[in-house]
Amino acid sequence: MATLTFVTYLTRDMEMMPVGPLTLATLARERGWEVAVTDLPAFAEEESLAHRLAEQDVVGFSTLCSTFHRSLRLAARVKTLNPGVIVAMGGPQASAVASLLMQRRPCVDLVFRGEAEAGWADFLDGLPWWEIPGVTCRRDGGIVETLPAPLLMDLDRLPLPAFDLYPPSGMTVPLETGRGCPFACAYCSTNHHFSRRYRVKSPQRILAEMDLLHDLHGVRAFDLIDDSFTANRRGIGAFRDAMAGHHRTYFWNISARPDQVDANLAQSLRSAGCRGIFLGIETGSERMQKVVRKHLRLERAVRNITAVRQAWLATTVSFIIGFPGETQEDLLATLRLFCRLATMREMVLQLHLLSPLAGSELIAAGARLAYDGMPTDFNELMDPVADDEREQYRLESDLFPHMHYFADTQLPRARYLFLAYVTRLCGWYFCNFLHLACRWCPEAWLDYLLTVPVPEEMVGDASFPEPMALWSERVHAVCLGFAKEAAEPGLRAALAYDRAYSRVSHLPEEPPVAVELPRGLTGRNPGRLLPALTREDFADLAGFLVCRDDAGMVDLVPQLDHAGLEAHVREICAPCGECCLDEDGVMCGQEEWAQIARFLEQHRQRVPGTTPTAWRGLVLEEGTRYLARPFEGASTLHETHAAAQAAAGEHGLVRHACIHLALTPEGFGCGIHEVKPAECLAYPLRPMGDGGREWHLEAMEARPGERCPLARQLRERPMLGRQYVAWLQSRLEGRAGAVALGRMHAGQEDERERRA
Repeated sequence: MATLTFVTYLTRDMEMMPVGPLTLATLARERGWEVAVTDLPAFAEEESLAHRLAEQDVVGFSTLCSTFHRSLRLAARVKTLNPGVIVAMGGPQASAVASLLMQRRPCVDLVFRGEAEAGWADFLDGLPWWEIPGVTCRRDGGIVETLPAPLLMDLDRLPLPAFDLYPPSGMTVPLETGRGCPFACAYCSTNHHFSRRYRVKSPQRILAEMDLLHDLHGVRAFDLIDDSFTANRRGIGAFRDAMAGHHRTYFWNISARPDQVDANLAQSLRSAGCRGIFLGIETGSERMQKVVRKHLRLERAVRNITAVRQAWLATTVSFIIGFPGETQEDLLATLRLFCRLATMREMVLQLHLLSPLAGSELIAAGARLAYDGMPTDFNELMDPVADDEREQYRLESDLFPHMHYFADTQLPRARYLFLAYVTRLCGWYFCNFLHLACRWCPEAWLDYLLTVPVPEEMVGDASFPEPMALWSERVHAVCLGFAKEAAEPGLRAALAYDRAYSRVSHLPEEPPVAVELPRGLTGRNPGRLLPALTREDFADLAGFLVCRDDAGMVDLVPQLDHAGLEAHVREICAPCGECCLDEDGVMCGQEEWAQIARFLEQHRQRVPGTTPTAWRGLVLEEGTRYLARPFEGASTLHETHAAAQAAAGEHGLVRHACIHLALTPEGFGCGIHEVKPAECLAYPLRPMGDGGREWHLEAMEARPGERCPLARQLRERPMLGRQYVAWLQSRLEGRAGAVALGRMHAGQEDERERRA
């Protein structure tokens, strides 16, 4: 049997799914090939993977510009180990530079340009390469570039991707719903790869792929991969109606142009299951909108973005700086619009450095390129690279344009790097500071960013974004300088708050010192935007935190009441689900079981029969029951098998899962949260009773696992731990100590078995 392995572009790290290679994998399987899919490995593992790939008949590389150099390096090593391996490349980057690639890299045997499905089928069927449409290959010592393959106009004819070959790494899975883009932005290469002919899959086909992913991996949330999902209003209506009539509820995110999503459409998308939207403004300059052929009317775009937020859609807005011909006034217009949107709450803003993309109109127009070896969003230069290899990237600007930058800008490259790094890290670590600087003194903040001397280490350190502790401190120093210059006590307070949380949340190797926030901030969530407090409120926070921030690290532990702590615990635990998995199952007493049964009946849910009274050799007495099913067993109230798989993780091992564990788009949920048993309630502590109504709490020995975020917080934050114990004791008050009673009887039965 012929063997084939696809190597993708770090899709698992990006929480993406390589839909293109998985579709090609299905075509290969239909013809009897043995197929595997793997990601580009870490640098230290490249040699090991190269040896495995050298044993294949065909190795296919799916290429993006950001990791193109790594794909070529691995392909060259595979070819050295076994010259007989066929190395094929496809994807946007290889398609755009196919002829140059074949001329300069003998390790590549052929390139599939553009949409590869038609040519791939011919390749698998043994057709000579130079007769396959859409292929660039060698023949008789020369380079042959066949005619482009005809566009696939009916995307429903594509086979279902082999989703079983690539279990998803995240809760949300990418799903291709359309190809092509009817617009012609000068900086984009989509038209080169998919053309301007916009084509979409039917709602029935999209739902079929969603159902397949749900059946295989329990997925309910999707990122719909479509460059202009809202371009076809009629198609959106058909998709909405199909989703409404489907037997399952799915949630999804989309990308769109800001001028194509008004208030009515935003509400309609929300009602159909849309939960997030990515919108690209790119430039806030009216002049540059025309130059780069985006052609947005900016005020209309801002109104639509506001409408999207009012529809409770999670919103991400993208900006790009560094266009050729961009003046300081153009850049300032973009930054002003960025600041304007930063004053809106709960919105993700991105400020990218423009990367020259092969196949884009800007490259074709011959804009001047320069090279400095610094990493950006579209070139991953953090892994070890030899000096001669970097020199090769510098010289081959036609093959690696994304590793360069457009030199024709009024401001120097160092300023652009500085702006991109500061705004990005402020969004990650200092969101309250950024929000208030843009709200209280935007012109002063922008003037500071454009005039403050650029630290040499920030524009000459190719290690970005590692190590994060170092970069966080660098940007903190910049922000603190502005806070002092602006003489706004509230800014220093917000910066101290953000810095304290960033150290606790993102820099765990630095153990924090625990302090409590003043009661005026009770219930606030560290790491998120604080409420719209007044300058006086922030001044009070400044007096409490700034001195500690100057002295060192601070751990923010709000003084939570019981209701606030329960909300805090729910938020922490939602993405995990580990406490619902156990080797033996979760026990509940007779009284607790009766309460659960009443709760289920009130909510019109079937009350499941008791799980076996004899469980793994244990006989339970006094009405104690297990809330568990075998991991491989049948589903009951919820699809426990899929939920348990997701909660256990890729390498997790669990034998049983609570029958009330539910998988939701937001994470994991408990179907009986309001009446959950004491053992569930107290996790990651163990409630121990004497059979009456007295409890004491003990740390669990074998559990919790390392993935439990609540356990980690309780270990690292002693004040939070004390609050948590007090809350548990209030919740356990009045309950019988049935858990300890159940364990006692189970232990007695164990002893009987040993004696027998």
